Amino acid sequence: MAGFNFNRIQRRADSLIARFGGGLGKGKLRREGIPDRPCSCVIIEYSPNEKGLVLDGSRRALVSRFDPVTKAPLALPPNHELDKLVFAGEVMRIVKPDTGPRPNGEPVYHDLEVTYDSLDI
Repeated sequence: MAGFNFNRIQRRADSLIARFGGGLGKGKLRREGIPDRPCSCVIIEYSPNEKGLVLDGSRRALVSRFDPVTKAPLALPPNHELDKLVFAGEVMRIVKPDTGPRPNGEPVYHDLEVTYDSLDI
């Protein structure tokens, strides 16, 4: 029986996030004291029929596991306590982290709950 190709599904997720993200999916992870790190991401608005606790103004951000420049895994994955996501001119605070599916212990993408923080001026 052939094994599941985890690398292929991670690359496919990366290509879908880059393709369907607004502004070609280009974003940045911002952490105090270090330069902004590029990332591919897409923002998903909550649907009105979503159930459960949803913070006012919160959205989901899917961030690719791979750096868009080097195509290697992100050297510093998103951290909800240290990072902010900059996307489409908005700075978003990461409220709740979730790594998304983790086959073989490696995330396919990072699934983050984000909320508006400020404009990137």
